[in-house]
Amino acid sequence: IFHEVPEGLPALLYARKVQQRARSVGFEYPDLAGAVADLDDEIRELKEDYSGHELGDVLFAAVNVARKLDIDPELELRAAAKRFRARVEAAEALAAANGEDWTTLPLDEQDAYYDKAKETAE
Repeated sequence: IFHEVPEGLPALLYARKVQQRARSVGFEYPDLAGAVADLDDEIRELKEDYSGHELGDVLFAAVNVARKLDIDPELELRAAAKRFRARVEAAEALAAANGEDWTTLPLDEQDAYYDKAKETAE
């Protein structure tokens, strides 16, 4: 069933296409709840075994949830990365406004600035 899915596709698109092919023969969770439960299971397994394999399973399950929600995971991941970048840059600016160098602050203080930047952006 997968011979029509080019292996040279970007990973998120490849995963989505593989899942769509599996769906075409009835091999998929019947609803969003099943896909989310699978994602939860994969996250639990990752917590038990911090490996690339388990992380890959988490990502694959997350793509399946996105597909069930009719959301393009590539676009959402890009948007999330842009939000993160903007928040870190805003946190750095907040620290600078207080006369602090964000890059040399301990993680808990960086995180506090990040949280403030997140609040102001929402």
